[in-house]
Amino acid sequence: MRNRITSANVRDLVSLLAKLGIAEEFFDLAAVDVDRDGSFRRFLLTLDPVLLDAIRHYSAWNAINPKLFFEGFAVGVADSFATVVVDLGRLAQLIVRVQQEQFRTLYLLSTDPAAGVLRIDQQALVVRQAFSGVVASLNPAAVPDKVLGVWRGWEQEFERHLENLDPFEAGRLLGRIAGDLWQLLTGIAALVKLLRVTARAAARYVPLLLQTVRGVAAQGRLVVRELAALLVALGKGAVEGAPRVGMALLRTLFPPEVLRPLIQQGRALLVHGDLSLTVVFQAAHAEAFGGAGAGTRFGVRVSRESKPLFMAAMSETVSSAGRQATRAELDEALDAILGGLDDLLTEAKAPTVVNDASAAAIKAARAAQLEQRLSTHLNKRLQEVA
Repeated sequence: MRNRITSANVRDLVSLLAKLGIAEEFFDLAAVDVDRDGSFRRFLLTLDPVLLDAIRHYSAWNAINPKLFFEGFAVGVADSFATVVVDLGRLAQLIVRVQQEQFRTLYLLSTDPAAGVLRIDQQALVVRQAFSGVVASLNPAAVPDKVLGVWRGWEQEFERHLENLDPFEAGRLLGRIAGDLWQLLTGIAALVKLLRVTARAAARYVPLLLQTVRGVAAQGRLVVRELAALLVALGKGAVEGAPRVGMALLRTLFPPEVLRPLIQQGRALLVHGDLSLTVVFQAAHAEAFGGAGAGTRFGVRVSRESKPLFMAAMSETVSSAGRQATRAELDEALDAILGGLDDLLTEAKAPTVVNDASAAAIKAARAAQLEQRLSTHLNKRLQEVA
Protein backbone atom coordinates (compact mmCIF):
# COMPACT_ATOMS: atom_id res chain seq x y z
CA MET A 1 0.00 0.00 0.00
CA ARG A 2 3.03 2.24 -0.52
CA ASN A 3 1.17 4.54 -2.90
CA ARG A 4 -2.10 4.58 -0.96
CA ILE A 5 -0.92 5.52 2.53
CA THR A 6 -0.02 9.22 2.53
CA SER A 7 0.47 12.03 5.04
CA ALA A 8 -3.15 12.99 4.38
CA ASN A 9 -4.63 9.72 5.65
CA VAL A 10 -1.97 8.20 7.90
CA ARG A 11 -3.71 9.47 11.05
CA ASP A 12 -6.89 7.74 9.91
CA LEU A 13 -4.82 4.57 9.61
CA VAL A 14 -3.59 4.92 13.20
CA SER A 15 -7.15 5.50 14.39
CA LEU A 16 -8.36 2.44 12.48
CA LEU A 17 -5.58 0.26 13.92
CA ALA A 18 -6.44 1.43 17.44
CA LYS A 19 -10.14 0.68 16.97
CA LEU A 20 -9.30 -2.79 15.67
CA GLY A 21 -7.09 -3.35 18.73
CA ILE A 22 -3.95 -4.12 16.70
CA ALA A 23 -2.09 -0.80 16.97
CA GLU A 24 0.37 -2.25 19.49
CA GLU A 25 1.21 -5.18 17.23
CA PHE A 26 1.54 -2.89 14.20
CA PHE A 27 3.89 -0.39 15.84
CA ASP A 28 5.81 -3.20 17.53
CA LEU A 29 7.11 -3.92 14.01
CA ALA A 30 8.97 -0.59 14.27
CA ALA A 31 10.88 -1.68 17.38
CA VAL A 32 14.67 -1.67 16.92
CA ASP A 33 14.95 -5.41 17.57
CA VAL A 34 12.42 -6.12 14.76
CA ASP A 35 13.09 -3.35 12.23
CA ARG A 36 16.85 -3.88 12.45
CA ASP A 37 17.80 -1.70 9.48
CA GLY A 38 15.26 1.01 10.38
CA SER A 39 13.55 0.97 6.97
CA PHE A 40 10.01 0.62 8.36
CA ARG A 41 10.57 3.44 10.85
CA ARG A 42 11.96 5.70 8.11
CA PHE A 43 8.96 4.93 5.90
CA LEU A 44 6.50 5.85 8.66
CA LEU A 45 8.36 9.03 9.57
CA THR A 46 8.48 10.22 5.94
CA LEU A 47 4.68 10.03 5.93
CA ASP A 48 4.40 12.17 9.06
CA PRO A 49 7.15 12.90 11.65
CA VAL A 50 4.44 13.05 14.33
CA LEU A 51 4.10 9.28 13.92
CA LEU A 52 7.20 9.04 16.12
CA ASP A 53 4.88 9.72 19.08
CA ALA A 54 2.63 6.84 18.03
CA ILE A 55 5.64 4.53 17.66
CA ARG A 56 6.83 5.48 21.14
CA HIS A 57 3.38 5.15 22.66
CA TYR A 58 2.52 1.74 21.25
CA SER A 59 5.67 -0.18 20.41
CA ALA A 60 7.93 0.92 23.25
CA TRP A 61 5.45 0.08 26.00
CA ASN A 62 4.45 -3.13 24.26
CA ALA A 63 8.06 -4.28 24.24
CA ILE A 64 8.87 -3.16 27.78
CA ASN A 65 9.62 -5.74 30.48
CA PRO A 66 7.20 -4.93 33.35
CA LYS A 67 9.32 -6.73 35.97
CA LEU A 68 12.49 -4.77 35.19
CA PHE A 69 10.47 -1.56 34.83
CA PHE A 70 8.95 -1.82 38.31
CA GLU A 71 12.26 -2.89 39.86
CA GLY A 72 13.75 0.32 38.49
CA PHE A 73 10.67 2.25 39.62
CA ALA A 74 11.19 1.13 43.23
CA VAL A 75 14.83 2.27 43.12
CA GLY A 76 13.78 5.64 41.69
CA VAL A 77 11.19 6.21 44.41
CA ALA A 78 13.87 5.55 47.04
CA ASP A 79 15.96 8.36 45.47
CA SER A 80 13.04 10.80 45.51
CA PHE A 81 11.64 13.12 48.18
CA ALA A 82 8.83 10.70 49.02
CA THR A 83 8.72 9.45 52.62
CA VAL A 84 6.44 6.53 51.75
CA VAL A 85 6.58 3.67 49.26
CA VAL A 86 4.82 5.02 46.17
CA ASP A 87 2.85 2.69 43.92
CA LEU A 88 2.40 3.86 40.30
CA GLY A 89 -1.25 2.80 40.11
CA ARG A 90 -2.07 4.41 43.45
CA LEU A 91 -0.32 7.61 42.38
CA ALA A 92 -2.36 7.73 39.15
CA GLN A 93 -5.54 7.35 41.19
CA LEU A 94 -4.40 10.16 43.53
CA ILE A 95 -3.66 12.43 40.56
CA VAL A 96 -7.11 11.88 39.07
CA ARG A 97 -8.87 12.24 42.42
CA VAL A 98 -7.21 15.46 43.55
CA GLN A 99 -7.52 16.97 40.07
CA GLN A 100 -11.27 16.39 40.17
CA GLU A 101 -11.52 17.72 43.74
CA GLN A 102 -9.41 20.87 43.81
CA PHE A 103 -6.43 20.93 41.43
CA ARG A 104 -8.15 21.81 38.17
CA THR A 105 -6.23 25.08 38.05
CA LEU A 106 -2.85 23.32 38.38
CA TYR A 107 -3.02 20.63 35.71
CA LEU A 108 -5.32 19.15 33.08
CA LEU A 109 -5.57 15.49 32.16
CA SER A 110 -6.16 14.50 28.55
CA THR A 111 -6.52 10.86 29.58
CA ASP A 112 -9.90 9.34 30.33
CA PRO A 113 -9.81 9.06 34.15
CA ALA A 114 -11.67 5.74 34.02
CA ALA A 115 -9.04 4.21 31.75
CA GLY A 116 -6.00 6.24 32.73
CA VAL A 117 -5.17 4.22 35.83
CA LEU A 118 -5.38 0.74 34.33
CA ARG A 119 -2.37 0.49 32.00
CA ILE A 120 1.28 1.27 32.68
CA ASP A 121 1.61 3.57 29.66
CA GLN A 122 -1.53 5.50 30.62
CA GLN A 123 -0.36 5.76 34.22
CA ALA A 124 2.96 7.19 33.02
CA LEU A 125 1.10 9.67 30.81
CA VAL A 126 -1.02 10.83 33.76
CA VAL A 127 2.15 11.31 35.85
CA ARG A 128 3.79 13.36 33.09
CA GLN A 129 0.79 15.65 32.62
CA ALA A 130 0.29 16.25 36.34
CA PHE A 131 3.99 16.75 37.02
CA SER A 132 4.35 19.31 34.24
CA GLY A 133 1.35 21.27 35.54
CA VAL A 134 2.49 21.28 39.17
CA VAL A 135 6.08 22.25 38.35
CA ALA A 136 4.85 25.08 36.10
CA SER A 137 3.06 26.57 39.12
CA LEU A 138 6.25 26.73 41.21
CA ASN A 139 8.76 29.53 41.45
CA PRO A 140 11.94 27.97 39.97
CA ALA A 141 14.11 30.35 41.99
CA ALA A 142 12.82 28.68 45.18
CA VAL A 143 13.56 25.12 43.96
CA PRO A 144 17.07 23.78 44.71
CA ASP A 145 19.32 23.71 41.63
CA LYS A 146 20.06 20.01 42.11
CA VAL A 147 16.34 19.21 41.97
CA LEU A 148 15.79 21.40 38.91
CA GLY A 149 18.63 19.55 37.21
CA VAL A 150 16.66 16.30 37.51
CA TRP A 151 13.31 17.79 36.55
CA ARG A 152 14.47 19.60 33.43
CA GLY A 153 14.58 17.35 30.41
CA TRP A 154 13.51 14.22 32.27
CA GLU A 155 10.81 13.45 29.68
CA GLN A 156 13.32 13.35 26.83
CA GLU A 157 15.61 11.11 28.87
CA PHE A 158 12.65 8.88 29.75
CA GLU A 159 11.69 8.51 26.08
CA ARG A 160 15.31 7.71 25.24
CA HIS A 161 15.32 4.85 27.74
CA LEU A 162 12.10 3.50 26.24
CA GLU A 163 13.47 3.70 22.70
CA ASN A 164 16.62 1.91 23.81
CA LEU A 165 14.43 -0.80 25.38
CA ASP A 166 15.97 -0.14 28.79
CA PRO A 167 13.01 -0.78 31.11
CA PHE A 168 15.02 -0.59 34.35
CA GLU A 169 16.39 2.91 33.69
CA ALA A 170 13.01 4.07 32.33
CA GLY A 171 11.32 2.80 35.49
CA ARG A 172 13.98 4.29 37.72
CA LEU A 173 13.59 7.76 36.22
CA LEU A 174 9.79 7.61 36.34
CA GLY A 175 10.02 6.38 39.95
CA ARG A 176 12.12 9.40 40.92
CA ILE A 177 9.62 11.76 39.29
CA ALA A 178 6.64 9.85 40.70
CA GLY A 179 8.06 10.02 44.24
CA ASP A 180 8.65 13.76 43.92
CA LEU A 181 5.16 14.25 42.48
CA TRP A 182 3.59 12.24 45.32
CA GLN A 183 5.33 14.50 47.83
CA LEU A 184 4.27 17.63 45.93
CA LEU A 185 0.62 16.59 45.60
CA THR A 186 0.19 15.40 49.17
CA GLY A 187 2.05 18.52 50.31
CA ILE A 188 -0.21 20.86 48.36
CA ALA A 189 -3.30 19.04 49.64
CA ALA A 190 -2.03 19.38 53.22
CA LEU A 191 -1.17 23.07 52.75
CA VAL A 192 -4.65 23.73 51.34
CA LYS A 193 -6.14 22.41 54.58
CA LEU A 194 -3.44 23.85 56.84
CA LEU A 195 -3.72 27.41 55.52
CA ARG A 196 -7.31 27.26 54.21
CA VAL A 197 -6.31 28.56 50.80
CA THR A 198 -6.67 27.43 47.19
CA ALA A 199 -4.33 24.91 45.58
CA ARG A 200 -2.65 27.61 43.50
CA ALA A 201 -2.07 29.77 46.58
CA ALA A 202 -0.71 26.75 48.49
CA ALA A 203 1.80 26.11 45.68
CA ARG A 204 3.60 29.24 46.89
CA TYR A 205 4.96 27.25 49.86
CA VAL A 206 5.59 23.93 48.08
CA PRO A 207 9.36 24.48 47.61
CA LEU A 208 9.67 23.99 51.38
CA LEU A 209 8.86 20.31 50.74
CA LEU A 210 12.14 20.11 48.80
CA GLN A 211 14.40 22.25 50.96
CA THR A 212 16.56 21.36 53.94
CA VAL A 213 17.58 23.51 56.89
CA ARG A 214 20.88 21.63 57.25
CA GLY A 215 23.69 23.72 55.85
CA VAL A 216 21.46 26.79 56.03
CA ALA A 217 24.50 29.02 56.62
CA ALA A 218 25.87 27.93 53.23
CA GLN A 219 22.53 28.14 51.44
CA GLY A 220 21.95 31.77 52.42
CA ARG A 221 18.58 33.21 53.37
CA LEU A 222 16.38 31.29 50.93
CA VAL A 223 15.21 28.52 53.28
CA VAL A 224 14.79 30.89 56.21
CA ARG A 225 12.83 33.36 54.09
CA GLU A 226 10.52 30.69 52.67
CA LEU A 227 9.91 29.15 56.09
CA ALA A 228 9.32 32.56 57.64
CA ALA A 229 6.65 33.27 55.01
CA LEU A 230 4.87 30.05 55.99
CA LEU A 231 5.06 30.93 59.69
CA VAL A 232 3.54 34.34 58.95
CA ALA A 233 0.71 32.63 57.03
CA LEU A 234 0.10 30.35 60.02
CA GLY A 235 0.11 33.29 62.42
CA LYS A 236 2.23 34.04 65.48
CA GLY A 237 -0.48 32.90 67.88
CA ALA A 238 -0.90 29.55 66.14
CA VAL A 239 2.85 28.96 66.09
CA GLU A 240 3.55 29.92 69.70
CA GLY A 241 0.26 28.71 71.16
CA ALA A 242 0.73 25.03 70.35
CA PRO A 243 1.29 22.93 73.53
CA ARG A 244 4.96 21.97 73.98
CA VAL A 245 6.25 18.41 74.34
CA GLY A 246 9.72 16.90 74.36
CA MET A 247 11.46 15.95 71.12
CA ALA A 248 11.57 12.29 72.17
CA LEU A 249 7.79 12.06 71.72
CA LEU A 250 8.29 12.16 67.94
CA ARG A 251 9.89 8.72 68.13
CA THR A 252 6.67 7.24 69.53
CA LEU A 253 4.49 8.79 66.82
CA PHE A 254 6.45 8.58 63.58
CA PRO A 255 8.42 5.79 61.88
CA PRO A 256 12.11 6.13 60.91
CA GLU A 257 11.04 6.85 57.31
CA VAL A 258 9.70 10.20 58.55
CA LEU A 259 12.29 10.97 61.24
CA ARG A 260 15.29 10.44 58.95
CA PRO A 261 14.40 13.14 56.42
CA LEU A 262 13.21 15.38 59.27
CA ILE A 263 16.40 15.12 61.38
CA GLN A 264 19.22 13.77 59.21
CA GLN A 265 18.29 15.73 56.09
CA GLY A 266 16.72 18.63 57.98
CA ARG A 267 13.63 18.85 55.76
CA ALA A 268 11.69 22.03 56.47
CA LEU A 269 8.19 20.67 55.81
CA LEU A 270 6.89 17.10 55.75
CA VAL A 271 3.50 15.46 55.30
CA HIS A 272 2.71 12.11 56.89
CA GLY A 273 -0.82 10.81 56.49
CA ASP A 274 -3.17 13.56 57.67
CA LEU A 275 -0.44 15.27 59.71
CA SER A 276 1.88 18.06 58.59
CA LEU A 277 5.23 18.66 60.30
CA THR A 278 6.78 22.14 60.12
CA VAL A 279 10.17 22.92 61.65
CA VAL A 280 10.53 26.08 63.74
CA PHE A 281 13.90 27.53 64.74
CA GLN A 282 15.08 30.88 66.02
CA ALA A 283 16.28 32.44 62.76
CA ALA A 284 13.05 31.70 60.85
CA HIS A 285 10.91 32.80 63.81
CA ALA A 286 12.85 36.06 64.12
CA GLU A 287 12.50 36.72 60.38
CA ALA A 288 8.76 36.05 60.53
CA PHE A 289 7.87 38.02 63.63
CA GLY A 290 10.38 40.85 63.82
CA GLY A 291 12.97 39.41 66.13
CA ALA A 292 10.51 37.85 68.57
CA GLY A 293 12.03 34.85 70.34
CA ALA A 294 10.82 31.37 69.43
CA GLY A 295 11.38 30.07 72.96
CA THR A 296 13.26 27.06 71.56
CA ARG A 297 16.39 26.51 69.53
CA PHE A 298 14.55 23.93 67.41
CA GLY A 299 11.02 22.56 67.29
CA VAL A 300 8.65 20.58 65.10
CA ARG A 301 5.07 21.86 64.89
CA VAL A 302 2.59 19.02 64.23
CA SER A 303 -0.82 19.90 62.79
CA ARG A 304 -3.88 18.08 61.55
CA GLU A 305 -5.45 20.11 58.75
CA SER A 306 -5.65 23.68 60.12
CA LYS A 307 -5.53 22.64 63.79
CA PRO A 308 -2.16 22.75 65.60
CA LEU A 309 -1.79 19.67 67.84
CA PHE A 310 1.52 20.29 69.59
CA MET A 311 5.10 21.38 69.10
CA ALA A 312 7.93 19.00 69.93
CA ALA A 313 10.61 21.39 71.08
CA MET A 314 14.00 21.64 72.75
CA SER A 315 13.81 23.45 76.08
CA GLU A 316 16.75 25.83 75.61
CA THR A 317 17.57 28.55 73.08
CA VAL A 318 20.78 29.59 71.32
CA SER A 319 22.62 32.32 73.21
CA SER A 320 26.13 33.72 73.13
CA ALA A 321 27.95 34.81 76.29
CA GLY A 322 24.73 35.91 77.93
CA ARG A 323 23.60 38.08 75.00
CA GLN A 324 21.11 37.40 72.22
CA ALA A 325 22.73 35.39 69.45
CA THR A 326 23.29 37.06 66.09
CA ARG A 327 21.71 35.80 62.88
CA ALA A 328 25.02 34.31 61.69
CA GLU A 329 25.44 32.49 65.02
CA LEU A 330 21.89 31.11 64.80
CA ASP A 331 22.53 29.80 61.28
CA GLU A 332 25.85 28.25 62.25
CA ALA A 333 24.35 26.54 65.31
CA LEU A 334 21.55 24.83 63.38
CA ASP A 335 23.66 21.97 61.98
CA ALA A 336 25.03 21.22 65.43
CA ILE A 337 21.51 21.26 66.88
CA LEU A 338 20.27 18.74 64.33
CA GLY A 339 23.40 16.66 64.83
CA GLY A 340 22.59 16.50 68.52
CA LEU A 341 19.14 15.13 67.66
CA ASP A 342 20.55 12.17 65.75
CA ASP A 343 20.11 10.07 68.88
CA LEU A 344 16.39 10.15 68.10
CA LEU A 345 17.24 7.86 65.19
CA THR A 346 19.66 5.49 66.87
CA GLU A 347 16.83 3.58 68.50
CA ALA A 348 14.10 4.67 66.10
CA LYS A 349 11.80 1.83 65.14
CA ALA A 350 8.34 1.70 63.67
CA PRO A 351 5.98 2.24 66.64
CA THR A 352 4.62 -1.13 67.79
CA VAL A 353 1.39 0.61 68.75
CA VAL A 354 -0.15 3.23 66.49
CA ASN A 355 0.00 6.21 68.84
CA ASP A 356 -2.61 8.89 68.40
CA ALA A 357 -1.29 12.39 67.80
CA SER A 358 -4.52 13.81 69.22
CA ALA A 359 -3.95 11.97 72.50
CA ALA A 360 -0.42 13.37 72.60
CA ALA A 361 -1.83 16.86 72.04
CA ILE A 362 -4.24 16.44 74.98
CA LYS A 363 -1.39 15.34 77.26
CA ALA A 364 0.70 18.29 76.09
CA ALA A 365 -2.14 20.71 76.82
CA ARG A 366 -2.55 19.25 80.33
CA ALA A 367 1.21 19.57 80.92
CA ALA A 368 1.06 23.22 79.78
CA GLN A 369 -1.80 23.89 82.22
CA LEU A 370 0.17 22.24 85.03
CA GLU A 371 3.24 24.30 84.14
CA GLN A 372 1.15 27.48 84.27
CA ARG A 373 -0.29 26.58 87.69
CA LEU A 374 3.17 25.76 89.04
CA SER A 375 4.55 29.03 87.66
CA THR A 376 1.73 31.01 89.27
CA HIS A 377 2.23 29.21 92.60
CA LEU A 378 6.01 29.65 92.59
CA ASN A 379 5.76 33.34 91.67
CA LYS A 380 3.39 33.86 94.58
CA ARG A 381 5.81 32.14 96.94
CA LEU A 382 8.75 34.17 95.64
CA GLN A 383 6.82 37.37 96.25
CA GLU A 384 6.03 36.26 99.80
CA VAL A 385 9.71 35.45 100.43
CA ALA A 386 10.81 38.76 98.95
